[in-house]
Amino acid sequence: QRGRPGGRAPGRATARVAADREYLRVGLENLRRDSAPHLVRRLARGVFILWAGEIPFRFSDINRLPPFVIRAAWALQAAIGVAALVGLIGLFRAGRTTEACLFGSVLLYITAVHFPLLTEARQSLPAQPVVLLLASLAFKPEVHEREHL
Repeated sequence: QRGRPGGRAPGRATARVAADREYLRVGLENLRRDSAPHLVRRLARGVFILWAGEIPFRFSDINRLPPFVIRAAWALQAAIGVAALVGLIGLFRAGRTTEACLFGSVLLYITAVHFPLLTEARQSLPAQPVVLLLASLAFKPEVHEREHL
């Protein structure tokens, strides 16, 4: 291949960068062409994929999985996401606004950056510890009680 040391073919990382650039180009084109309908579709599908689309199976095995296994994995992740929102709301209701804003800003930032143009579950992976922490707070009753000084 031209431009590559030793004539090697482009690697997986290079292919991923090229694919991301193409997704960006198509996403920007869609936004220019029909921005409101495109954003509604991205909200409906993109946010779900971003936060619940990662399934814990080898990439090469996914196509051999029964659809109910994939849907069960998505449902479990969606339930964890809902629990995280409950935990976030619990922090706000308990008067722990600083903590709620801190954790919520991570989720909001990743969602705002990724959902309009390109959405893959891998993009939310850095924030998954925050999601799990917030989800665990949904099941901790004292988080939902207001602190009295």
